Amino acid sequence: MNDNLIRIINLAKQKLKEKSQSVLFGDLANGESKIPDNLNFPIYCEFLKACNGARCGDIDLWSINDSLQNQFYIVGMGGGKDIWLCIGQVLYEPLMLNKQDEKVYLFRKDELDNTPIFCFESFSDLMENYVFGEGYKDIVPNPENDEWFIFLEENNFFY
Repeated sequence: MNDNLIRIINLAKQKLKEKSQSVLFGDLANGESKIPDNLNFPIYCEFLKACNGARCGDIDLWSINDSLQNQFYIVGMGGGKDIWLCIGQVLYEPLMLNKQDEKVYLFRKDELDNTPIFCFESFSDLMENYVFGEGYKDIVPNPENDEWFIFLEENNFFY
């Protein structure tokens, strides 16, 4: 994970602490140093070391425990657990990290074997441009009324 993304996560954690009602729309957990060996996706493990799970409006990135419990989504996916890791969800639709191409895919939960709804170029792209960026409005409905999007705007996360 690049230094810019770590800086963004730390800034967001600080800004969320300053806002009394932030728990309703956003939560960035503390990092975890002990990552299980069977979670062999280095990109996501780096994130977990900085932030062991996050709720960012309509985007949830799972903690280690939640991630391990939600791998039922990869059943039937070509390559299975050697290639795919379900890392979270956007409005209950699964976010899948592909170890081979390092892209993150958003699928419909009922159509995992079909074309994804959206493809993020990398985990960093997802985080910098969609979780903490203006691209958030492209993957969630009604961003103008979304507390996370408003939080990002008010705190100048868009550049």
